[in-house]
Amino acid sequence: MLDKEKLKRKAAELSDVFIEDGNKGAQQYKALYDSGELNVSECYVVCKLVDLYIAIKQGVTSKEDGVIAQRQILGDAVREHERNDCIMERLTFRIETGEAFTDRAYPCEIPLLKSEIGGIAIAKLADYEDAEENGTLIKLPVKVGDIVYVKSPACSHRVDFIHIEDGKCVYCIEQVCDDCNECEMSDKGICVCNNNGYYEFIEEDIGKTVFRTREEAEEALKERESK
Repeated sequence: MLDKEKLKRKAAELSDVFIEDGNKGAQQYKALYDSGELNVSECYVVCKLVDLYIAIKQGVTSKEDGVIAQRQILGDAVREHERNDCIMERLTFRIETGEAFTDRAYPCEIPLLKSEIGGIAIAKLADYEDAEENGTLIKLPVKVGDIVYVKSPACSHRVDFIHIEDGKCVYCIEQVCDDCNECEMSDKGICVCNNNGYYEFIEEDIGKTVFRTREEAEEALKERESK
């Protein structure tokens, strides 16, 4: 949950410092960022609010207009926070040349991070964080080799391979039951078609016709039988 009151309080305090001494304000803002008390997004919101509060205090904009602008800034921050509530805060950053670095390290870790293997690890992490930010990092609900349950508690099936179709991940499982190696799934067991000896499902089918645990499959079977 975004603590809006805390952000407003920090911004109000900093705005007074900036009006008195711009260099001192910049130093205190950097200290706030370096302390880790606020994350990058929260520091950005504070920066926007500081500019607004300075404008109000110096008469550049009215308090009434300032209230509207404050609501906009905080509203945008809350929406962005909710949108990214599952996205991990970045641990790396890139410079203009594209090289990746991190400033999130304890002193004892710095020699490792400066080593060749440390540089490779930071670059790899930066690639993952870039992919996560631009929406190209796929987080799979199941992976190849996982067991899923279809139709009845007796029918467990191994995810054999995954492919992309129409922009979606399609999970392929063999028809033969993984428990007894004999029984085959019927068309009632899954809502998508048979493809070259495999049954396919997508993420939206999980919890409806395909289940991660035997218990979920048993509960679904009871509900179906009671209808």
